[in-house]
Amino acid sequence: MSKKIEIPNHSYYRLINTGPVILGTFRSGEKQNITTFAWTTPLSKDPPLLGIALAPERYSYELIKESNVFCVNVPNSSILSKVFEAGNISGRDYDKFKLLELDFTEAEKVNCPLLTDCIGNIECEVQQIVHVGDHYFFIGEVKRAIVSEEIWENNHLNLKKENGQTVHHLGDQYFTIPNQITEAKFFSREKK
Repeated sequence: MSKKIEIPNHSYYRLINTGPVILGTFRSGEKQNITTFAWTTPLSKDPPLLGIALAPERYSYELIKESNVFCVNVPNSSILSKVFEAGNISGRDYDKFKLLELDFTEAEKVNCPLLTDCIGNIECEVQQIVHVGDHYFFIGEVKRAIVSEEIWENNHLNLKKENGQTVHHLGDQYFTIPNQITEAKFFSREKK
């Protein structure tokens, strides 16, 4: 992966404003997990806030409730199958970091893994939790946002660059990336 540059926290939303599927990472003590999200939204530039929706039966819900931190990782199309698989298996049953062979480093501002295979990463601290229907909406304050230097131009993602092609969920195993629709493939897997 290319060198990443730090961007102003108030610009975090420009990493996700295109509506990409993201990979959330979570940690509580020795437990950690990766999950796929399509339900994310920028909420405020000052202070920089973003929201993610999680169902209470999800393993990641348990971890975020215990730790009050999370990271948003913005994948590109090169890891589409891993993105798809991360949303189709439970971290209770599988070590997703091992199974998906996703590299990570430690976040600088929160106690959470950051996926180095992703083009952008946003470190967040939970400020508020709102019960909304069958989900809980976690509002996080952005503590740090980084992006791959090669795809950040004029304070925006350049989706025309090959490495800048984000992934957008259409439903089931179908996704779109800028200018095409593609189908993700299932992994073969063994439970822990």
